Amino acid sequence: MQVLKIILSLVLGLLIAAIISESIELWNSGMWQIKNNILNKYEQEKVRELLKKGLGETYTGNIKNDFDNFFITIVMEEINKKEAEHLRRYNAFISREEMSKNNELGLQQAREIYGKPVQDNIYYIHIKSFHKKESNKSLKKYIPEMRDYENIIIDLKDNTGGSFDSLR
Repeated sequence: MQVLKIILSLVLGLLIAAIISESIELWNSGMWQIKNNILNKYEQEKVRELLKKGLGETYTGNIKNDFDNFFITIVMEEINKKEAEHLRRYNAFISREEMSKNNELGLQQAREIYGKPVQDNIYYIHIKSFHKKESNKSLKKYIPEMRDYENIIIDLKDNTGGSFDSLR
């Protein structure tokens, strides 16, 4: 029993030390200081107006969380300036409505799989997008025809990826 108490005390001590270490690191971080300076130095209403304007519909009214989201949005905008256009939607801080619209677009594109013979022994299949099980459903209709071909070209051009279930 005494050994168990010692072990628990050591584990608790290590946990407290780790928490204190992380807290000191956070305290000394420049971003945390900038955030606190801005939130404490400037009028709260002006900061809220700026955050509301910058965040649009993702604005929540929680000034600390909105500040973090605003900062992330600015960083992501800078990243997007250097990203290829078709990858930008993956680097966005977007609303639920936009996310739903993107999911619907992915579902629609997954249904647009098409295939055709291109030569006597070559079959071409284009998979524009993977989307959960929808890709499998769309692909299955081409399987009987593909079996007659020795070579299959699977075109994944502009396909940014998707579900591992579809991969299987």
